[in-house]
Amino acid sequence: MSQDSRSFVRWRWVATAVGAASLLFLASLPLRARESRRTEPEIDVRQILSERRLPACPDFANCVSSQADDPKRFVEPLTFEGDGEAALERLRTVLHQRQSSDLLRDHDGLIHVADRTPLLGFVDDVLFLLRPDARRIEVRSASRVGQGDLGTNRRRVEALREAFHAEAR
Repeated sequence: MSQDSRSFVRWRWVATAVGAASLLFLASLPLRARESRRTEPEIDVRQILSERRLPACPDFANCVSSQADDPKRFVEPLTFEGDGEAALERLRTVLHQRQSSDLLRDHDGLIHVADRTPLLGFVDDVLFLLRPDARRIEVRSASRVGQGDLGTNRRRVEALREAFHAEAR
């Protein structure tokens, strides 16, 4: 066997191994997505409402919050003019229009929705906290599983902000 044919066989074996590993990884993604649907995080509603503060983001790159100190995790809150309850009602309308969002909690100015990613159905938790004194709604969006999100949570919050402000017009 010549040197070229041995090299070809070696590269073909490497390509096959990489392809098989990729297929196994891709096949495991739907299982992870199903797992994320079942694992709703424990949220201390009393603490959030008493402190008027959303939970801090974990040290992973899969969370953004309007109350984050870290610039990589910070996202602007939703702002409004006028009545806070009217702003929450506008937010509820926006969330109701999203087919990917399921309302889990709506109590005393705290809204919690589970939002599914479009392609694989991973579930992320999105929290909104009304701060009528500051005329803002704090927001936090975090993935249930994994350590990264490829910017999904940030894009979701920006899309929600855009729809929230469009609903006001």
